Amino acid sequence: MQQTNHYQLSQWDFEDQILMADFNSDNQKTDAALHGLAEQAAGKADAAALTAAVNRVSALENGKADKTALSAEQSAREGADSAERTARQNADNAEKAAREAADAALEKRAGMQLIKTFSLSEENRYFLFAMDDVDWSVWSTVHLVMKPVLDSGIKYNCDGGSSYMNLGGYRAGHFHMVLYPTFDPQIAVIGHYWPKYSGDGCLCGPTLFQNFSGISFSADGGNFQAGTTVTVWGAK
Repeated sequence: MQQTNHYQLSQWDFEDQILMADFNSDNQKTDAALHGLAEQAAGKADAAALTAAVNRVSALENGKADKTALSAEQSAREGADSAERTARQNADNAEKAAREAADAALEKRAGMQLIKTFSLSEENRYFLFAMDDVDWSVWSTVHLVMKPVLDSGIKYNCDGGSSYMNLGGYRAGHFHMVLYPTFDPQIAVIGHYWPKYSGDGCLCGPTLFQNFSGISFSADGGNFQAGTTVTVWGAK
């Protein structure tokens, strides 16, 4: 801690430890200095000059106290902000870890992961379910399940968008297709589907998985109702 040149009064820096003894020592030095001034000025100094000197010393002492209080307040605020940031980061990390653990447990239990889902919000005779956003390189098999809500007695047809993918025949219940990309988007689309009304329930053709855009569903003589769903699951 530094001191003034003439009376060796305390000059605190932010890192200095503030002690009562330092204040008392400064006050004693100030008192002695003022007493000496009073004795020297007796009979020749105006009372107003002595009052002005006292006021100047008081202002210096008040300024040092204000600086110390401001420093303590700033330090406390920075500490509180740091503690809040740390608590928030810890909470985010805990939430992320819990979510990852839950996902890992679900994957271990189910053996498959949900890739995407779709629900028809209003009745429609036709809708297209896109598949061009599926990353075929990360899946061994991909399962597509369509659960229709249909008008009474209405059946529907599935079409992969080209003649080789037309699955033929009309269906009434849910539809399940299994595709086999085997981690390679550059092989031709192959798979099985149920229910089947013609052939062996197999599909294959020249289109590559990376070019497979989607499957269209169309109703015969009626409409798909709101609540019709399509989900896609992947297995590694």
